[in-house]
Amino acid sequence: MPYAFYVGIDPGLTGAVGTLNAQGEFVGVWDIPSTRAPGAKGRVFDAQGLSESLTELDIDLRLSNTGYHDSAPHASHDALVLIEVPQMRATNSRASDAKAHVGFGLLLMGLVRALNRSCDIRFTEAAPWKKALALGRDKKMSLAAARDRFPGAPLGLEKHQNRAESLLIAFYAYLWRDTFYETDTGKQSAFVCGV
Repeated sequence: MPYAFYVGIDPGLTGAVGTLNAQGEFVGVWDIPSTRAPGAKGRVFDAQGLSESLTELDIDLRLSNTGYHDSAPHASHDALVLIEVPQMRATNSRASDAKAHVGFGLLLMGLVRALNRSCDIRFTEAAPWKKALALGRDKKMSLAAARDRFPGAPLGLEKHQNRAESLLIAFYAYLWRDTFYETDTGKQSAFVCGV
């Protein structure tokens, strides 16, 4: 199924959102907003900033939509949004896991409210998309792969690893758009919004 855009989301506190066009080419990438809150240790998700960024994403997709019908004439949805689901790990602290899941929830709610368009929101774990793109757990591999595939993307610093992974998640969505499944069990998980 063709889409006009493919959006990949790495939902962590230092995560990012990457966008590709109907041909799987780079459109944009931005960091998930975070801020320092009074009394909080470290940084926290900036819900207001996230909402504004998602609204800007919708506007950017609309502005980039020129020629859309030429590039994806049979698309039934404007965008396929693929969100990596945070995984509970024995090595993570409970606070770390809680932050990851709060961010995931905020992103999902924000997408539903901010993306005023027809979109498929789907979910993946890290293992399937990394395996499909021949990547390991090392984020440096993801950064190198994204730099090669998207030379125009702002990925110049080592700290841009999450930007790289968001773009690669979007690229995975682009590659597997016709036979898409999100988990190792092969069960499809989808949420359709803006219909």
